Amino acid sequence: MDNSLFEGKKATHEALTKADYKRYEGEYIDVYFKLEDCIHVAKCLINLPEVFNVKRRPWVCPANASAEDVAKTCDLCPVGALKYIMHDDIQELDKHCESPDEKIITAEDWKNLNS
Repeated sequence: MDNSLFEGKKATHEALTKADYKRYEGEYIDVYFKLEDCIHVAKCLINLPEVFNVKRRPWVCPANASAEDVAKTCDLCPVGALKYIMHDDIQELDKHCESPDEKIITAEDWKNLNS
């Protein structure tokens, strides 16, 4: 499910907050959550516990993983209780990383390099 969309369009801060989503700000991605829509499948908690942790306040910390990993995890939410908006600067960076000579290092690659 593409949870960067809201009502069939690219999600905006205004639309999501008007629909009672709570915003959790990150450097490259903002996550929005609507408790009333959540059916507690817990895919977010299982897939990315460093970002989604109900024992911590705030329980969503988008800065604790790459924006790509956060977006992929939000997309696992089957009912759209989690939404996200990528910041324009990260989308611009992605456009410049299309050279086949460049290797994009993922969060998993980074962990493996530092273990």
